[in-house]
Amino acid sequence: MKRFTLCVICVKRYILLAPKLRGMGKGKLNAPGGKVEGAETDAKTCVRESLEELGIRPISLRKRGILKCAFVGNPKIFEICVFSASRYEGTPQATEEMGKPEFVSIRNIPYGKMWPADKYWLPLLLSGKSFEGEFQYQDENTLISHRIRVVN
Repeated sequence: MKRFTLCVICVKRYILLAPKLRGMGKGKLNAPGGKVEGAETDAKTCVRESLEELGIRPISLRKRGILKCAFVGNPKIFEICVFSASRYEGTPQATEEMGKPEFVSIRNIPYGKMWPADKYWLPLLLSGKSFEGEFQYQDENTLISHRIRVVN
């Protein structure tokens, strides 16, 4: 199993998204996040990746969910710990890993430019719910099956 984090920065009625420039999900709009390294905690990974990818430090992280993703033909499961934050330090900026970040209205989230699973869990996060989800992909653009549930 590979463990990752994702940090959804939500300020007022907007979320911060940027295009991924390399690696898995290249070209997709995403929130900052990445692989947990060594004995690093999920929260520390979330902060480190936000700094590396967008030049910001999220404040008052809140763990919101766990996503487990699998790809046909790949035995590894990708487990993603999803956090949210409504405040951050620094100025969002493009880096080598992510392009120009933009705040997008939660009324106009461009799900078609994001991971297919995002349309299932992101509305739960934005409505204040916590969740657990399992997603099976054929490839990065094709979601075969999903199961998601709200947890308290």
